[in-house]
Amino acid sequence: MRSDFEITINSRADASHPLQYWHLVSQDGAGGAIFAGLTVAFALSNTTSMATGRTRFPATRAFPASRDYSDLVQIASCGLVVASLIAMVVLAFQRGPWLDEFWTVWMAEPSLSLSEAYAQRWSTDLHPPLYYASVWLFRQGLGDEIAWLRFVNVLPLLPLVPSVYLWLRNTRRDTWLAIFAVLVASCPYTIANFAELRSYFAIIALTAALVILLKLFDREHELAPRERGWLRAQIAVTILIALNVHFLSSAIIAARIGLEMLRALLRRNWSGLAVLAIPSAIGALVLTITFALQMGRTEFYTFYPATFLDCVVIVGAGVALGLVLNPGVDLAIARTLLRHRVGALRDAGWSFAALAIGALGILVYSTLSGSLTLRYTFVLIPLAADLAADLAKQGLAQSRLQVLLFVLGAIALQLFTVVHESANKRWLLLADQIAAITRDCPGTQVIGIDQHALHPDDEQRPVSGWIGVFDSGYRWVASRHGFTVETTGRDADTIARASSCPTLVWAEHDFNDIPDPFELVRRARIRFEGGTPQLIEQRRLPHQQLLVFRNPGSGVADPTTAR
Repeated sequence: MRSDFEITINSRADASHPLQYWHLVSQDGAGGAIFAGLTVAFALSNTTSMATGRTRFPATRAFPASRDYSDLVQIASCGLVVASLIAMVVLAFQRGPWLDEFWTVWMAEPSLSLSEAYAQRWSTDLHPPLYYASVWLFRQGLGDEIAWLRFVNVLPLLPLVPSVYLWLRNTRRDTWLAIFAVLVASCPYTIANFAELRSYFAIIALTAALVILLKLFDREHELAPRERGWLRAQIAVTILIALNVHFLSSAIIAARIGLEMLRALLRRNWSGLAVLAIPSAIGALVLTITFALQMGRTEFYTFYPATFLDCVVIVGAGVALGLVLNPGVDLAIARTLLRHRVGALRDAGWSFAALAIGALGILVYSTLSGSLTLRYTFVLIPLAADLAADLAKQGLAQSRLQVLLFVLGAIALQLFTVVHESANKRWLLLADQIAAITRDCPGTQVIGIDQHALHPDDEQRPVSGWIGVFDSGYRWVASRHGFTVETTGRDADTIARASSCPTLVWAEHDFNDIPDPFELVRRARIRFEGGTPQLIEQRRLPHQQLLVFRNPGSGVADPTTAR
């Protein structure tokens, strides 16, 4: 039986016929089962072109036309994107929660009205409140079930639907979207951050949608008048949303829009310039007012100290996530550059400029602030994928080996992400061990350490809020594992009661590097009744710690041996 990659597609074949796509994937039963549903989307888009008699946006052929697997690239990309979506859904239920997700849940308290939530919580955090407002709406029906709340990340995918449809309806053999979509969707951080109740997936998805729309905007003169109006409306809405998700990413997105405005200005496309400028001005004004109001109620803070060299490495990693993770694309880029060099770079010049400005902007910010973490560079993933797709689209479909590496590389990333992140239980990891001890001895007292309470002089964050977040996080995990927990406070001692059962001291999000267990207990203001306890076991994991103490005078055996 022939492999899908052994099928040669005649460059003159009528790929717009729905059966043409099905024939390609039906050579293998498993492939047909995976891609059968995907055939419909391509068939609809191509059938529309047949019905209207228009085939627009012809692909530029930089290689001999005798070998062309572009149809196969497009079909495979559909399957790979769907596989990434499935991986995201799986991880939404498998990946463990952590502090920042409990922060989001706490910020989106459903018992507060929108005005109360903004006044009491959102205005004290240096993040635009749009994402918190979305979670607040979801919490009205889903409560605090984090696995289900993570599906709020479906919302930033919605702008991708009409933009992808417009592209498919107006293209036939251009593989840019196929390559771009796979590079973004199969990136490990794209998949993993869907399964996280934070705004970073929204940054990736909205930036990707905007990149697609701006690509279409550059060629809008080839669209029908009705589609042109639809495109401009989509661009305006997407800009308004994308500029109010995260402060740093908004600056990078604004720079990308600014480049497109420059192109419109050079072409004297005054109406197009207005389409970009008006929503950008409105979005920037809202963002500026939000930042000013929040800065009036809190202070600028940094949690991720980084040297200049650290910043260079982190920004480089952010670029690499969208640029060099797929071997098929890497090989196609190398071949394109070797054969065309200046021409290929000229064709991708605007994409390169957008990525360079974005990377430089983040580097400048991080150098001035002395702080950076990889998630702040996620906005670069779609920008880097745009450049990679521009450079690879001329050559990827000309080689079966490159197409094979393209598919296998994406599958490898997807499998790695699912396996790695499914095992990433985070706050649930120690909870399973605590539950086993409490089942063996029901009188076991569990004390959770609020890490921010270890720093009573730190006024950078609303301390009462953070204490509430730690307490709600510990209680959320404990309630789902069948035990109770009390959280240390900032202004009063926590008493470890005398008992024949052990006392467990549980430290999550432990970045304080206090290896001495008794020093940690002292700093956390935990006081044992009856004297000094005996440490039975100390379980240290990255940023997690569990201390098992035998209470003074309990006279019981080692409680950890019963499991």
